Amino acid sequence: MSKNNYRQMDFVERQAEWYHYIGKQYKIPRFIAEARKKGISRRVGSHFIKGMAFGDIVYLLRWNGKDNPVTTFATMRVIGLTFEQEIAKKVGDRLIEEGRAVYQEAEGRGIAVLRECGSYTLAGSYAVDCELSEIVKLAEQAAGDEKLFVMVQGRLDQTYPKPIELDPSPNFTRSFQRINIDIDFALPNPNQERETFPVYAIDNYARA
Repeated sequence: MSKNNYRQMDFVERQAEWYHYIGKQYKIPRFIAEARKKGISRRVGSHFIKGMAFGDIVYLLRWNGKDNPVTTFATMRVIGLTFEQEIAKKVGDRLIEEGRAVYQEAEGRGIAVLRECGSYTLAGSYAVDCELSEIVKLAEQAAGDEKLFVMVQGRLDQTYPKPIELDPSPNFTRSFQRINIDIDFALPNPNQERETFPVYAIDNYARA
């Protein structure tokens, strides 16, 4: 069957690849150890991640000073988003009404998550069945004129035996930089069960 016999919505974009620098407070072994135990959380402006999709690969970079080459030491896969509890609830409740989310209560009074870069309390989460970009748009609408707090959640995907130098080195930025910009499409498998992704609700966020 030719591609023209499918509706546009039947096509899904392949996973993109991105660069992202880790914070200077981290030593690479400490970052990897924390990532294996707690996953990866990276706070950025919402406008930087609208082009992302769940499943995208992010190369984690280390800035070694202006006279030294940038290195990559691992990759992560984008698996979720985190918002402050009020925003997460507005987004999650709307998706629940549409039959595209299920709420999951945090155990007890919330789970404290302590990281090298900061801390927060996990209040609950939603298992959602929609695109990352749609979740961000809904969260921006819920935030209105207030600045939106959002963190990208990642799962450690691959580590390298030793850091790999990048030449040329990507410009330093605290956001995500897309590597491959070509649009590539593939037909989804109609027999594959749809995957859901977490949207976390948190309280008491504090930077280290």
